[in-house]
Amino acid sequence: MKLHWFVVGAALLAAGTLYALDRDFRAVGDGKDAPQELAVYRRGAGYTFMVRTDGRAAKIRAHRNGKELFTLESDGMVTVAGKKTAAVPVLKGKTHWGYFVPDTVSGAKVNDFVDVTVSYTGSNALLPDAVGSPLRISGRKGREYNWNMEETTILEQISNTRLDFTDFAYDIPASGCADLVSGTAEIREGNLVLTAVLREDMPCTMRILLDTVPNAGYSGDGADFMLENAGLAQFTGSHAREWKWKHLKKVEYRRTGVKCEWSIPLKEIRPAEVGRVRVRFTARTKAGVDEMPSQGKIFPILRPGNLAAAAGTEMSVSGCAPMYKAYPLTDGQTSRRIHWCFESWASNSADKVRFAQFVFPAAVPVRQMVIWWEDLPKDVAIQTMNKVGEWSTVFSKNAGGKASGQDWVAAETGAVVVDAAADAEKKAEKIVLPFPAGTVTKGVRIQSTHELWIREIEIY
Repeated sequence: MKLHWFVVGAALLAAGTLYALDRDFRAVGDGKDAPQELAVYRRGAGYTFMVRTDGRAAKIRAHRNGKELFTLESDGMVTVAGKKTAAVPVLKGKTHWGYFVPDTVSGAKVNDFVDVTVSYTGSNALLPDAVGSPLRISGRKGREYNWNMEETTILEQISNTRLDFTDFAYDIPASGCADLVSGTAEIREGNLVLTAVLREDMPCTMRILLDTVPNAGYSGDGADFMLENAGLAQFTGSHAREWKWKHLKKVEYRRTGVKCEWSIPLKEIRPAEVGRVRVRFTARTKAGVDEMPSQGKIFPILRPGNLAAAAGTEMSVSGCAPMYKAYPLTDGQTSRRIHWCFESWASNSADKVRFAQFVFPAAVPVRQMVIWWEDLPKDVAIQTMNKVGEWSTVFSKNAGGKASGQDWVAAETGAVVVDAAADAEKKAEKIVLPFPAGTVTKGVRIQSTHELWIREIEIY
C-alpha cells in the first residue's frame, strides 16, 4: 500500500514538483547469463536506468508492443532510429552504471507503458529472466507495475540487529530533492542507532518513520512513531489515515554536513519485548522529498532476538519447488510486493513429508513462533527438539481446522498488497504461536504432508 502525504502536502502534489515520488521499478537476476540487476527510476521528465553487472558490457533495450524505441549501452550512448546521442551519467563504477534519459530523447511519453530488458553484449539471456517477462514501466503514478520486484534501495542484512542501506536512485540535480544515498539501522546497547548520508549538504528536514507495534499505525507503512530531526512523536490517530501525532520528547540527534545520526532508547518505541522494528528515512525540502527505501516500497526489518535467523542456527528444508530457494524464510521480508519465488519458500511436491527446520547451537528458551503464510496449509505440525534430537509436536492443524487454540490473524500493517491483474486488495495472513511457558528446545520445525508455501518464519 502506497504511503500518502496528502494531509500535509496536497498543494505540492498538485503542483507536480515532488519528482522523487514517481514510480520506481527493479528486477534481479543471477548475474551469470544476464546482468544481476536492472532498475528504472522516474525522475522529472525522463528515466534513470541503473544496471549492476560483473564488469561486462551490457545493453538496455526499451520497446513498446514489440517495436524498439531505443537502446542504452554501458558507455552511455542512446540509439534512437539509428541515431546516437549521449545520456546524462549519474553513476559509473566497476559494478554499477546508470544514466538519465530524458523523455525528449527516448520518445516515451509519461503515460506510455514501456517494456525494458537488459543483456550482456553478445548474450541471448535477458533480465528479467524469471518468467521471460520484460520490466514494464510507466511514469504514471498509480498501480501500473507488474510482477517485478519494486525495492529501489539495496539493503544488506548484516544481522538481526543491523541493516546497511545503499540508494542508487540518484535524483538529477534539477529536481531540488535532498538525495539520500546511504545509511544504517542498528540495535546497539539497548538503543536504536540510525545514520543517513545525503549526496550534498543542503537544508532539509529529516523525517524517520518507525513501525514497532503490529497491526497499528499510520497508513500503509504502519508507523507508530516518527522522528523529525530531534523530535520524537507517537501516532495518535483514531484511524490509519488520520495524520495525528503527539510530541513525546527530544532524542539524540546530530548533523555534521551530509551525515545525520540518531540514538533512541529501544524501550521508548518498542513496548513488547519481542518483534520487529521497521524504518524509513525521509529527506524533505520545499521542492521535493526523497525516501530510503523509496515511497511505498518494502520496509527494511530489524529483528532483535529472532532465533530463526541468528548466527549459528542451522536452517534446512525438505526440498524446494522449481525456481524457489530457502533463504526467503529468514530474509525479513513478508510483503507480496516481491515476485513470488523471491519472497517465499515453496516445498517440493515430490517429497512425502515437507518441512523447514531450525536447529540451534544449544538448547535455548523459546516463547513464540511467527509464521507468514503465502498459502494456508491443509495440515501442519509445529515441533520442538529434545536433548537427544527427537522431535515432538506442540501445535497441529488439520484440514478445515485451526492450530490448537489459535486464531488466524491479519497480516502485519503494511502487508496489504495490490493484485496487479485484478487491481484488488488482498490481505496476507500470519499466525503467532506461543510455546508453553518454560519451553527449552534445541530446535523448532514446521512439518506437513501437503504443500508448504511460506513467506517468513521468526522464532523468539
